Amino acid sequence: MNRKILSIILASILLLTLAACGGKSSDQPAAGGASSQPAAGGSESFHVVYAAVTTSLAPLVIAIADEFEQMCKRNGWTYDIYDGEGNPTLQTEQIASIISDGEADLVILFPVVSEIGVQYVKDLTAAGMDAKTPAAVIENGTTSRQRQVTGTLDNLPERAKTMGIKAPAVIVVGQVAALGLEKNLNRRLRLTLEGRRVIVPRVARKNPGNGGRLAVILRSRGAEVTEIPVSRTEAIKDTPLPPLNGYEWIAFTSAAGVEKFFERLKTDCRDVRETGNAKIAAVGPTTRDALRIYGLRVDLIPDIYSGTALGEALCSVAEGRLLLLRAEKGAPEVPQLLKGKGLSFDEVPIYRTVPVEIDTGKLEGADAVAFTCASSVRNFAMLRPGVRVKAACIGEQTTKAANEAGYETYKAKNATLEDLADAVERMFENECS
Repeated sequence: MNRKILSIILASILLLTLAACGGKSSDQPAAGGASSQPAAGGSESFHVVYAAVTTSLAPLVIAIADEFEQMCKRNGWTYDIYDGEGNPTLQTEQIASIISDGEADLVILFPVVSEIGVQYVKDLTAAGMDAKTPAAVIENGTTSRQRQVTGTLDNLPERAKTMGIKAPAVIVVGQVAALGLEKNLNRRLRLTLEGRRVIVPRVARKNPGNGGRLAVILRSRGAEVTEIPVSRTEAIKDTPLPPLNGYEWIAFTSAAGVEKFFERLKTDCRDVRETGNAKIAAVGPTTRDALRIYGLRVDLIPDIYSGTALGEALCSVAEGRLLLLRAEKGAPEVPQLLKGKGLSFDEVPIYRTVPVEIDTGKLEGADAVAFTCASSVRNFAMLRPGVRVKAACIGEQTTKAANEAGYETYKAKNATLEDLADAVERMFENECS
């Protein structure tokens, strides 16, 4: 297991559990381990034991002993480390004695390396510890796949076996397992997408745009999100960019279009002053934010972030000539609406999306895929032909592309990222009912 991951899991579990309960100082470290005295300035005093339970596990304990020690010192906790390197590995009899005598607030038996790892808990009882001592085992700690089982020494092994707890996991023994552990470590289980793995395909850009914002929303609901660039943008250089000073409105249908527009101005030795007094329209907040980076304030953004809504909004307010900057194979709604309204406009494709190779291993075990545009659907389908997925889609064109790819589709009620996350949740409603 990766050293950094081990450090994060251990540190986070300690912080969560120790913050949940009151502690006491221990002036006498357990025999046989490297120990510390209380550090000045700690708001709560805890004594923590961090131990390998067999000699074979010692290398794993040694791997992150430094991080453990530093964390304890920062928080003013006293501690003992039994790593089997220079100090004897802590045996079950010693662990039982430490907890029974009240010398430690928390003992981490690290780690559970197999389904039978909780056998160590039974060994503590056999060594004389009270069978009703609180204990817990935490699997995949601090991740969206986190699971935990709490109980006492006499029933935890059977409970963990029933739940199918596997490595990576840690065992926590002592009163701390009863004083807030359940509340704090189960806080994520209330989230609607807890334990779900969602793929977010996106266009590879300097700014991840909708993909990045969507990932944040999904993670806030408990999902484990993997963002995968399935395409990149490529400037279209053979289409002339007309003089900009003759337009009353300039409309952008994507953040990628904004980036390619300014790249084109630079390539042509032109700059933003050409826009003059033209008003600026953007399809959504991501496109608006991209324009702000270049110093342009947006005058119009539709309430629903879709091409259709942008076209309707332009039809209601636009006068004079309009420049529409978009992808080579963009959705047809905007120009169709502008034509239907009789508006004078020029449509200029300034970029195209092309597929990129992806690590297909990242797609394994996914529960859902969330698409923010039709081009991502087409590129994803091209890279993974014949694979059927559950697809959450942000709009009509995206849903249409997903249906054509043979996906099981869930359309967002409105073309917003929040509603797209809602569509992901709907996929699993029947499973939860």
